[in-house]
Amino acid sequence: MKEDVLEQIVDDYLQLQGYFTIHNVRFKPALDHPEYISNKDSVPSDVDVVGFNPKLPPPRRVLVVSCKSWQTGFDAPRILAQLREEVPNPAHPQRLRFRELWIEKWALGFRDRIEALTGETSFIYCIAVTRLRGDTSGWTSDPTIRRCLGGNALEFLPLKRMWSSVLDQVTTTPASSEIGRLAQLLKAARLTDRKEVAPLAGPEPGSDAALAEIADTGELPDTEAGTDGLGSNGVLGGSSSGEDDELLAGVSVATVNQWEHLWSAVDRLLAEEEWVEWASPEPRPDGVIVMGWPKYSDAMTQTIEALDGVGAVSSAFDWPEWHRRWVSAGTSDLRACPPGDSIRYITSVIRGEHFADGALAAAMRDGSLPAALARLRSWYDNERLP
Repeated sequence: MKEDVLEQIVDDYLQLQGYFTIHNVRFKPALDHPEYISNKDSVPSDVDVVGFNPKLPPPRRVLVVSCKSWQTGFDAPRILAQLREEVPNPAHPQRLRFRELWIEKWALGFRDRIEALTGETSFIYCIAVTRLRGDTSGWTSDPTIRRCLGGNALEFLPLKRMWSSVLDQVTTTPASSEIGRLAQLLKAARLTDRKEVAPLAGPEPGSDAALAEIADTGELPDTEAGTDGLGSNGVLGGSSSGEDDELLAGVSVATVNQWEHLWSAVDRLLAEEEWVEWASPEPRPDGVIVMGWPKYSDAMTQTIEALDGVGAVSSAFDWPEWHRRWVSAGTSDLRACPPGDSIRYITSVIRGEHFADGALAAAMRDGSLPAALARLRSWYDNERLP
């Protein structure tokens, strides 16, 4: 699933250069890694696009692309300083946004996944950005990044470079993608002047967008929300029925055994009075203090793994944007929501745990996660097609 416009442009850019592409490639640490923590590492992360061109020699045969579609651009020196914890981090620490570049156990899982997918150990890791700001040399020489990438190279892909390449290569033969067709129409209308335009004005001070920009290092939503956060169809995130169909199709292929395993874990979870125990901060031999983390119960961990197993942790939508709209709308009764929204909520809270320790526990305490699970179960019992 191509979740945003930048990812779609990356897809066209690579395919025009002869690459086969696949999206949302999941990875996670190995279960036998000595630092594996089931409560923190059981839900996969993913990279946006992997391109494979069998006609090219390694390492350019395989390109792995992570997309950062922040409208304010990618401030390379500042974000690297945040990764190194030399300056304060945003609400969601940058190490969690770039875990395959900074956390060894995730990096190993990432490289193993790329090798299993492509048969190659050599690749180029690319960060696609709307606009590149500042010196990038620190990224290519940083020892932690080089070690996590196994010595493979890192490059940046600015939107300007990719879009120019797409415009140069498209022909009058009808393109197979929406982005390719848009490029053809713009060329036909002679609207492809290469001059630069003025940057976008910043969001209104104090607005949700301004707060999001501060909290998320300039990452702004790709779509516009109404004042109540609801779409015209009444769905919480303003989502399309086509997206709902895709979400439900993702869980419809799960087996009866997978569903029974899920409901067994959910029943045990709902019977518990407490779902989490917080580990105390621990000093390491090198003097670094490892912050405390939530240690979830076996029932919670098994529920998360089972939800992922039935396909209820989905990559078919922009979960941070959906969750923001859900919150801004004053939330809603998840027991009465469309079934697609139960999957959206479950996905957002499980993935959100990667960025905010305790998100799952909070969702259990306020009743929203049990409500979403109840709605998913109602769909399974009463609405699912055999």
